[in-house]
Amino acid sequence: MSFCKLLTEQRAWPQEEKSLFKLALKEALKGVGFTCPNPPVGYVVEKDGKVIATGYHAKAGELHAEAMALKQAGEKARGATLYGTLEPCNHHGRTPPCTQAIIDAGIKRVIFGAWDPDPEVLGGGSKVLRAAGIEVVQVSDTEEFDWARSLILPFETRVLKKRPYVLGKIATSLDGKIAFRAGEQTQITGFEAKIWTHEMREFFDVVGVGANTWRIDKPQLTARFEDREAKRQPEHVIFDSKTSLKTKLEALGEQGVSSIMIEGGGVLLTALLKENLVDEVAWLTAPKMIGQQGVPALGEFPALLDYSKVVYHKQLGIDLLTIVCHKDSLWPI
Repeated sequence: MSFCKLLTEQRAWPQEEKSLFKLALKEALKGVGFTCPNPPVGYVVEKDGKVIATGYHAKAGELHAEAMALKQAGEKARGATLYGTLEPCNHHGRTPPCTQAIIDAGIKRVIFGAWDPDPEVLGGGSKVLRAAGIEVVQVSDTEEFDWARSLILPFETRVLKKRPYVLGKIATSLDGKIAFRAGEQTQITGFEAKIWTHEMREFFDVVGVGANTWRIDKPQLTARFEDREAKRQPEHVIFDSKTSLKTKLEALGEQGVSSIMIEGGGVLLTALLKENLVDEVAWLTAPKMIGQQGVPALGEFPALLDYSKVVYHKQLGIDLLTIVCHKDSLWPI
């Protein structure tokens, strides 16, 4: 299970998707980066083998995915089945509970991917729907369940760990160097890896860098593309040695930030790894050697050794993307 893998793989999914759950997942992905502090969710209304309507949660405070799909379906929803990525909610927030909308619409069956991880609401929606005579089941396909869990990992991390989900992204040469010399900016990876990085920035709430990287590289930390406008731009945060990393991440979590991508530098990423504050590491490796004069990627390489569970790897042009998580992580691959 990997949020970063999900974001990478979905690029290759076909435009016309026959799987109803995969269609719900594609709907949910439209909201990634926009729904904070809520999770992204997608739903599909199916009846007599046909897709009647789809919906996704577009922004906090607006209709949830279930309600949006049911609104689109109208009276056609009566007797239909709902396919969704997350258990329907049964609590009052900025919007009414989706369970009541489902009951009022006359839905006969609900199939969802992941339970809501919030202990205060876990299982509550399913209980209410079953009490109303609606059949509620969780997807049985392992891959579909993993995709559903991966989608909400940032939300789950903020709810359970009280901090954002942290992706450490690093680009190195084959011999583990990030620059030719200290204080000098170096372009390590190629075009495809650059596009991937900018795509990731679209999905993450915040991009973080260390104070030295900010001073030396003066990075824009924005999502930029040659053929289209970015769907959104992340906020950026600069980390310095005066602040506790854990405290700073927890402060971001309190503000509703669910995900942060750490892009540099090596000192910051090493410190986060040592404190076990990284959920996944995305390592981009370029097919080049820099040599002994180069700047090592990590200040203390052993800090990465605990992150030895390989989740995913993929060729991006001439470069290789490898995603790893902590060896003791309970999140399955």
